[in-house]
Amino acid sequence: MRELAGFTETLRSPESKALEWHQTAMECFEESLALFNSDDYSTKNGWKKEEEDSKTGDIIYSRSMKDGKLFCIRIELAIDQELFFNDLIQSIDTEYQHNPNFEFSQRVTWLGEKSDIAHVILKEHLMVKSRDLVTARVWRKLDDSLMIAGRSIDCHLLPPQKNRVRAELKFATARFTPSSEKAGHCIMEYLTQGDLKGWLPKSVIDAVMSKFLLQDVVIQRNRVERLLNSKEQAEN
Repeated sequence: MRELAGFTETLRSPESKALEWHQTAMECFEESLALFNSDDYSTKNGWKKEEEDSKTGDIIYSRSMKDGKLFCIRIELAIDQELFFNDLIQSIDTEYQHNPNFEFSQRVTWLGEKSDIAHVILKEHLMVKSRDLVTARVWRKLDDSLMIAGRSIDCHLLPPQKNRVRAELKFATARFTPSSEKAGHCIMEYLTQGDLKGWLPKSVIDAVMSKFLLQDVVIQRNRVERLLNSKEQAEN
């Protein structure tokens, strides 16, 4: 296996396409890391302010790519990054119970120790009917940061259903870094780019992707509250 971020992963999946799926996830990870580390990302040169939450001040930026708009957001979370990240990885099978946008979620199979395939069914949203997503994901520790990246794959284990459109994700990446100003806090950064497929105008796709991102920020802040409450109860 090829090394990624100082870790060489041995595949545990018996599937014949496991190497191809893993490679797809690794490519997304490397491309995402290059974007995060670029000068244009840090200065937002070439990025446009897409939307701002009037209550929290959270800002979504977008950048035009050859496959459509790439969205990003950066927020602070009042929690240790490892506690948050571990729950993010481990709770995929119950994620839909806490995410109002999800009808269902599951880990289809492990690819390696730090990679898997995830399946998510999205609920109907406004004029957009229910979609599902199948992504190969890989995660790594990078110095003091933790990062997970996922990209859509063709997977015979979960073929598309006739009654549901299969959407595609080019980027589904999150990076978590300790806050330099507040101990016990972390900075969460998202990169996401997708195609909802079906007969939807590009403007509708962009609007829905942006709304989903803002909603997901709320969901992740709720995760923080849930985890901290569980930790406090365990300690008492």
